[in-house]
Amino acid sequence: MMNSEGMYGRRARYYDLIYDWKDRHAEAARLTELLTQEGVVEGASLLDAACGTGAAIEPLQNRYHLTGFDLNPHMLEIARRRMPDVCFFEADMTDFSLEQPVDAIVCLFSSIAYMYPQARLRTAAENCARAVRLGGVLIVEPWLTEETFMPGELILQTYESETLKLCRSVIRRKEEHLAILKFHWLALEKGMGDVEYFSDEHRMWLWSTQTLLETFEAVGFQCRLESNGLSLGRILIVGHRRLVT
Repeated sequence: MMNSEGMYGRRARYYDLIYDWKDRHAEAARLTELLTQEGVVEGASLLDAACGTGAAIEPLQNRYHLTGFDLNPHMLEIARRRMPDVCFFEADMTDFSLEQPVDAIVCLFSSIAYMYPQARLRTAAENCARAVRLGGVLIVEPWLTEETFMPGELILQTYESETLKLCRSVIRRKEEHLAILKFHWLALEKGMGDVEYFSDEHRMWLWSTQTLLETFEAVGFQCRLESNGLSLGRILIVGHRRLVT
């Protein structure tokens, strides 16, 4: 669930700021290394599924022919300003399509966790399979599993500049197989007049790694787990598109 008044709405510009601790260039370098290992050459076509603001692929724009899509128009506005020469379009993972298949598709930073129940995950995987040429590459960065998710964990993140200060806090909850993250925000901006409070809630499926592997295998990918992911402690699913027999 995404609140149009929250971070994924008119305050989308806060998204990259609260994640400014991420080393985007190091992550992009690792992603490039993996793509190269899997046979994706410089100049190849690369699709970023659920691209958000495009921050993850910005360092790659001089190496690959990029395309991206996201469900949220506010995020896409930022991505288009960031990379005006890249084609970004509005779509959901369960209903996107391409005119021509790409050499590689990536789905990063746990976006796959929003694909629930399992029928939606299967539809998203089928769309990914249609979007990638035979022999092409899939890289998915999963969300946490039920074993690694910690209900009750307290999280506080901040961002600070001379003109803007942000604070985001959450107590992690779990309902059945879902992680419930209701983020509470405080924003102090020069000229605002008062402190602003808002919240946004995310419900993310705690898919088992085996379920993700089996789902992508079933639609035409030969997959493996990559323990050395883009950031510490996060694995990847790496697959090649093959014919379904």
